[in-house]
Formats: sequence, structure tokens, C-alpha cells
Amino acid sequence: MEPEEYGRMHRLERDHWWFRGKREAIAALLDRAGIAAPGSRDVVVDVGCGTGAVLERFGAGAVAVGIDDHEDALRHARDKSGALLARSDARALPLPTASVDRVFLLDVAEHVPEDAAVFAEIRRVLKPTGFAVVHVPAHPRMWSPHDEAMHHVRRYTRAELEARIAEAGLAPVLLTYTFGALLLPAAAVRAWKRRGAMRETAGERADFGVAPAWMNRMLAGWQRIEAAWLARANLPLGVSLAAVLRPQGR
Repeated sequence: MEPEEYGRMHRLERDHWWFRGKREAIAALLDRAGIAAPGSRDVVVDVGCGTGAVLERFGAGAVAVGIDDHEDALRHARDKSGALLARSDARALPLPTASVDRVFLLDVAEHVPEDAAVFAEIRRVLKPTGFAVVHVPAHPRMWSPHDEAMHHVRRYTRAELEARIAEAGLAPVLLTYTFGALLLPAAAVRAWKRRGAMRETAGERADFGVAPAWMNRMLAGWQRIEAAWLARANLPLGVSLAAVLRPQGR
């Protein structure tokens, strides 16, 4: 991402409806998969930890480890999560083989040209009893200036994500779309932004704007409704894809 985006993320991610909605969706999927909160000896790793909100939510009470390749992100994560932090590439994690109970890879794989190597590393570090949680942007046709501002190199089709999962030796426990209600509005907004992209700065092209308080509450409320749905069933459509994974052969 652009360096200034980390500062914006740090300021927004606790309360912004998008970040809150993603965490609520992940929590719902973990609950639906029957995965309990981690224990004090469990190792929970967030690959591409950004500014630390995922570790703050899902690493509490465990041995929490955050990995990111940007010092700007880690600086904010130190203030927020209290986790062990390491600067490293997602394609070469500084962790022993079969040492991790839970790995989060949330909106990271789309940044890496060699994404197969990222999924292979996730499989390598997972214990045989471990789980991984993945979240990626969906629908290549929705590519927009937002993706460029965030330094994405792809958006995934469901088939492409399933292929990466299988190639790495992982198997889906759950795989679903997320942010279903946003699909049509997001497609319309991004089409409009593509037409005006040449007049915008990188920061303006990113979609993480600050909504009025009433709108933020409304959108956050809708995402809680979607999370309640995801706790029971998959969404057939959405702007992102999420999966709970385990090693093959378990």
C-alpha cells in the first residue's frame, strides 16, 4: 500500500464499518466451523498484520505474532496489539515448520505476484491440527483505482482461490463470499472511479473514506446482519471471498 494508507488504516480500523464488518464475518465463520478461541499456549499468526486490529481481536489470550513487510504498519501494530512482531516477506515466513495453531491471511495474497508461494508457506507453518483463515478481494472485472492505490496485483475468482488452496495442500472447511450487499453499489462506484482515475491522487483512489457517523453505524449494522447469516450459511455473492482452511488429509 501507499505509506500514507497505513496511517489512515490505523485511525479507521477499530470503528470503520468495513474493517469491523470483516472482523465480524471472520468471527462468524470461525464460530460456524466450531473453532474455539485460542488458548494461552496456542500460537496465532497474522501474516500481513497491517496496523494490528486483527491480532487485537483474534490473538487475545494466545501467543500472538504479527508479520508484515512494512515498518510503517508494524509501528502502529506495536501500539495496538501487544503482539510479537517481525518484519518479513509472506513468501518466506520466519517460523518453524508445523509450529502455528492458527494463521490469518486477510487481504494479503492479492498483493503478492507469487501468491502460490504465500499459500505454500501457510501450509508449511501450520500444525497438522491447525487452521488458516484467508480473505481476498473477488471478481477481476471489479478492478479499479482502489486496487491500484492498495498495490493489488489481482482480484480472485472463486475457482482461482480454490486452485491456490488445493495446490498448497490445504482444504476448505468453509469458503464463501463476504460483503454481499456491497456488490452492486461497489461495482457502480468503481466503474465511475475508473472513468475519473487520471484526476485523482493515490489516497483519493482508495475506497477507505470516512463516512458520516450515521452512515457508518448503518453500514456496520448491516454487516452485523451479514455476519449473523454467515454464522449459519454461505453468501452466494459478494465483493470478497473468505475461507477457513485446514491441512489436507486431516
